[in-house]
Amino acid sequence: MLDITDDIREQELCTRYFNAAFLSLFDDPQSDIYFRWTGTQDANKANNGRPDVMISWARGVTFAGQIGYAEVKRIKERTNSYSLSKDLLRLGDFAKGSIESGSAEVYLSIQAVGTSSNIVDRGSLSTRNW
Repeated sequence: MLDITDDIREQELCTRYFNAAFLSLFDDPQSDIYFRWTGTQDANKANNGRPDVMISWARGVTFAGQIGYAEVKRIKERTNSYSLSKDLLRLGDFAKGSIESGSAEVYLSIQAVGTSSNIVDRGSLSTRNW
């Protein structure tokens, strides 16, 4: 028999677990802040160069910049140090780009592996496990 936590894929993690938690924390359309799933991948698709999540702010009807990024890995990836490190570097690169372009002075980076996540708030340099 298959344990349901053995192979929860990225898309299911996003829709079943993280969407409910993160939308309530980081999505506020009344303040023009949007939590967007932008780059999750199916098991058969190659990475499209975007993070799995962008937390964006809007000006009118266009997204003006990003204030946060997230990468999600399935549970089976939790021991793959190379893949996890690569995601951390990607998160840093995305955040650096936002700061250098002037679209954000503060940003969030979220790395979610399995059903747990680590959130780094660049504004106060605090880290909190969820």
